[in-house]
Amino acid sequence: KAIKCIDLSGVTIPSNVKSMNIECFRYSGRLTSVTIPSSVTSIGYQCFYCYIRLESVTMTSNLKSITNKCFCGCMSLKNVTIPSSVTSIGEYCFGYCDKLDSITISSNLRSIGNECFDGCYNLNNITIPSSVISIGNWCFCRCSKLSSITIPKSVILIGSGCLLSNTVVHQN
Repeated sequence: KAIKCIDLSGVTIPSNVKSMNIECFRYSGRLTSVTIPSSVTSIGYQCFYCYIRLESVTMTSNLKSITNKCFCGCMSLKNVTIPSSVTSIGEYCFGYCDKLDSITISSNLRSIGNECFDGCYNLNNITIPSSVISIGNWCFCRCSKLSSITIPKSVILIGSGCLLSNTVVHQN
């Protein structure tokens, strides 16, 4: 179950850890940065949920999956790079990351979950790689500063309300 250490300001994840399970660091509110070691292949449900001060996350090339609500509510997270080893991003994974303005998506990503970036108010443009075949419901809903999105021809499913409440000016 979760380590609910409200005053936890730093953590070193040992290099022998392979999986970070459900809610393992949920509500550890003082952390400002996290480095996921190369031994970790999956990050569990709500693992870093509501890290309100988390500004940066470093993910390594062995990571395979980022599950539902993993970074949801990390209001200070500014940019994210999804490693090329990741093939899917779970539902609400980055939902309500208020300050997230930049996301780099790997060229091997296949699916983006429902509401994955819902409420990322500062996200301003995004290019979805040609490896992606599905974009979930309400994926970019309430991304009020989103002005440009590039969706490749490889995408065969765009979920309901994907761009609801946006001001997208340019869409490819």
